Amino acid sequence: NPAEVVLSLSRATPDLAADAITLIAVSDASVDYGVNLRWKITRAAADTFVLVTPDWLQGRLELHADGIRQITSEATGVGRLRWTISLVDPVRDQFLLNGVATLPPPEDKQVLAPDLQFEQPGDAGTFDALETQSQFVVLVNLSSSQITPVDVEAHESIPADQLPLQVSQQLVNQAMEIVRVAEDAVPGWQMERLELAAAANATVTGAALTTVLDYDGSWRMQAVYTVRNRGRQFLALKLPKEATLMSVFVRGQPSRTVETALGTEPIQLVALPQTSAADLSFDVRLVLTGRLGQSL
Repeated sequence: NPAEVVLSLSRATPDLAADAITLIAVSDASVDYGVNLRWKITRAAADTFVLVTPDWLQGRLELHADGIRQITSEATGVGRLRWTISLVDPVRDQFLLNGVATLPPPEDKQVLAPDLQFEQPGDAGTFDALETQSQFVVLVNLSSSQITPVDVEAHESIPADQLPLQVSQQLVNQAMEIVRVAEDAVPGWQMERLELAAAANATVTGAALTTVLDYDGSWRMQAVYTVRNRGRQFLALKLPKEATLMSVFVRGQPSRTVETALGTEPIQLVALPQTSAADLSFDVRLVLTGRLGQSL
């Protein structure tokens, strides 16, 4: 008779890589945090995910995802909090988790980005940091204060298309800054109250100018300005010399400019729509064309 076939089974350890995008919305009444987390899963399915956050999020951070069985948190010392997310069924490929937290305005007027770290359960109850993980912050200023970086060197600004997760274009339009978080430097911002609130009733929060040159010396430029308007009637623009304005779009709708003079300088006025403090920013898009003094 043939001998018995014996199979030895061992639990496979999944390989995990993780990305985090934190949206920080600063207003006069609160600081709201929106956390978007993604784990990439290979080799085997995973049903347990570990996240370490600052302890000032304890009791404030609410995590949401499909298929969660249990979420526990424990203090690890030195101001850190470890969250363990257990699922009902293991998942493959990726796992998405969202979180929200609302804090009162900081007394020291400093807005801090949460330092998020991803870990994986190890042997004998230990935890190991994931080898591949990244963290990004999108800052939106909805307050009446001016916000400036505490440490400029700790801010690695990146374009929105470099974010690992898709973010709503409407939120990107509001962003004052998009930052990649370095391993040893967590970005922070200082809130500075403006002396004259009336001076901030219209703000250009972003400007993107793209110019295309041809060998014959002709050029074409697209200028996109992100505007938050609280009471201004026009956006005043000084165009390059001998430039021709081809088109103007305000909030996606065709518009036109009116020429006036500021001293001896010609100025183009773009009519702005009526908005309130509850409205979000909008784009003013212009296309210009012109020619250099000589060919390239």
